[in-house]
Amino acid sequence: MLDRAIQHARGELEVDDILVGVGGGRIGILAQEEGDTLELLFAFEVNPYPRRSVFNIIAMGGKNFAGFAACYALIDKLASTMGASVVRCYCRPSMARHIKHLMPEAKEAYIVMEREVRHAGLH
Repeated sequence: MLDRAIQHARGELEVDDILVGVGGGRIGILAQEEGDTLELLFAFEVNPYPRRSVFNIIAMGGKNFAGFAACYALIDKLASTMGASVVRCYCRPSMARHIKHLMPEAKEAYIVMEREVRHAGLH
């Protein structure tokens, strides 16, 4: 299920990398089920910074993203238990609009810029 989410990433990781992180205790996975059907799956990590910790949603996949809003209280509880004071995700503009629609209290925190590193020799 996460493989569809990874297709929209920019090459940071593959599903196998997430599983290795889960095995090493660095990445967590949460799943939402409806009866016997897996509806939503997401991977997260907690990034500690000097002044606060961030519960970062790395990847999310499924067929019921609207169901994510229903489990937001659980996410808040988990994030708080893990010492995080904010929930964050990096996403495409279309997903940001969807998140804002489902959770109006969500705010845009940054605009992320990226460019490939030029491989120049060091002198």
